[in-house]
Amino acid sequence: MRMLVDMKTTAVMCAAALTALGLSVAEPPTRVPVEPLSPRELFGHPDAFLLQNRVVEAVLFPSAGRLGFFNFRGEPNAFRFDTGLAEWAANHPSEPGSDWRNFGGDWLWPIAQAHWSKHFGAHWPPPWMIDGPGWMAHGWLNQDGSESVAMELDIGDPLHIVVRRIFTLPPDSTALTIQQRIERKAPSDTPVTLWSISQIAGAERVAMAVETNSAFIGGYRVLDFDPPADEVLIRTDPAVLMVDTRRAGEIKIGSDSPRGWIAAQRGDLLIFERAVGRPDAAVFPDGGCRTELYSNSGLGYSEIETLSEERSLAPGEAIENVLTISLHRIPADMTDTELAARLRAIAGEPADSPR
Repeated sequence: MRMLVDMKTTAVMCAAALTALGLSVAEPPTRVPVEPLSPRELFGHPDAFLLQNRVVEAVLFPSAGRLGFFNFRGEPNAFRFDTGLAEWAANHPSEPGSDWRNFGGDWLWPIAQAHWSKHFGAHWPPPWMIDGPGWMAHGWLNQDGSESVAMELDIGDPLHIVVRRIFTLPPDSTALTIQQRIERKAPSDTPVTLWSISQIAGAERVAMAVETNSAFIGGYRVLDFDPPADEVLIRTDPAVLMVDTRRAGEIKIGSDSPRGWIAAQRGDLLIFERAVGRPDAAVFPDGGCRTELYSNSGLGYSEIETLSEERSLAPGEAIENVLTISLHRIPADMTDTELAARLRAIAGEPADSPR
């Protein structure tokens, strides 16, 4: 399916994030709305926004709270997205207390799972209020010809927050930028974080930045399930941890690397993600994790995740970051050593820099 919209970097932080990826970036223009963009119907959802440039395409489903599709134009989705469930859900709105709907795609949860039991009574599934209601959304055409789409979710007690994501696709770029923000609207002691999750079907290898001076043994922390077996971990570069997700079983691990990038490879497609936030942020979820990997070979997908700082906000306070998701072509038979070097290059890191 072909889905899309032209967009351009809309803030200095977006430009910084793209520059850090080694992509060509001009000085971002001031966003001046010219006219609104109209949503259309896809898989029964009347509020879908299609985004495209000449290279890649994306589609947003505000009623499912998801970026559902993203890939090179005319090619299969880079994400796992359950179109059958999406179509069924369009005619069966989710209500409080209903089961979690695993649409897939890319989405955001504003509270780390470690706090779910205390505030919502269970470690799993996710509470309905953070991944059940539809999001408000609108799109607009910018003066430079690019387009933007904003999605917003207002969450009440006990969080009392407004979550906002603004998606921007620059012309001729393979990088989608997402400006993310959580603002507290009333008193609450519940800490929040910008926890972004992309579900990738059939990922063969997932790589994350790690540090040799990490607080975690080996540069990563086991967050759930059994530790990954030694034979599925690939360390041809001490600053890059790769996982052979085809043999990993069910795992959940995290990295505390401030470089903050994670990537998934499937065939000749590489999905690279990095979140850039407040440089002096000190506290991150799950003991300091900046990126996390959940993989389940039985279910056939992996989730590559980025996390912002974690804070208990006062009313009127906010946390923000910019998430960049970029697509890259690589040889399908690229070796582990070659892939690690390619990832370091995409991240703008010298291959021989110590970590």
